[in-house]
Amino acid sequence: MNLKEIGRRIANQRKLKGMTQEMLAEKAEISVGYLSGIESGNKVASLKNMLNIANALEMSLDFMLLNDIETENIKKDKYIDEFKIMLKEIDDKDKIERFVNYAKALSQEIAKEK
Repeated sequence: MNLKEIGRRIANQRKLKGMTQEMLAEKAEISVGYLSGIESGNKVASLKNMLNIANALEMSLDFMLLNDIETENIKKDKYIDEFKIMLKEIDDKDKIERFVNYAKALSQEIAKEK
């Protein structure tokens, strides 16, 4: 289990949802400092806290915890599927802003993998 990868997935999903760390911490019932440590890969969250974070982000635990064992093609397919879903939903300024934030987070993640 790669804590930095898990933290990056949490941060990316949070940004995709248009949430700040403060918003997510409140929904997950944890402190902002603790969430920051999880997102940076410096803190290990309990299963209860991981479940709270996953629920707050509408994200599955398997994606959060196990995605790093998937192949690159499966990851790319998931990104493509997410883009397709988001493109269908773009009909107002808020959704466009969420899409742009997601695209930025994704491009940063891809750049880090190279």
